[in-house]
Amino acid sequence: MSIIFELAHTRGDVAKEIEALQQLSYHQEARYVHSRKLPPLTETYQDIRMADETFLGIYKERRLVGLIAYQLEAGDFWITRMAVHPRWMRQGFGKELLDRVLFLNPTSRCYVTTGAKNEPAMRFYQKYGFKQQQELVTEEGIRLALLYYESSDH
Repeated sequence: MSIIFELAHTRGDVAKEIEALQQLSYHQEARYVHSRKLPPLTETYQDIRMADETFLGIYKERRLVGLIAYQLEAGDFWITRMAVHPRWMRQGFGKELLDRVLFLNPTSRCYVTTGAKNEPAMRFYQKYGFKQQQELVTEEGIRLALLYYESSDH
């Protein structure tokens, strides 16, 4: 079990850590969706500093190795980004971050999008009870799966 910290993403040094982790992690997804135009790959640390999201992260060896961000939008709870350092993938950090966010969710539903062709991410979310609601196409031409999780605890 890891210690999960709320990240002060408005600080420049923390935003730079988030940007670096996103670059490493989302390059993996870019391969699955055949596009390097994923928003986390074009986002700068200045964009991250201004993001209206709550960021949580896990550190190992003094390095940010996993993060998840979420926001409440029009009463809906959204996971807006999730990234794990490739060296630390498949060690349970994604699950720990997802568990924490689902625990914090004040509503009965949680939404997330991922590349429709990103089979590892699709399997990950479906393993934890997310169901596909629909498929969307971004203005960059990227096919996204909109997934939702419905909690029976609320």
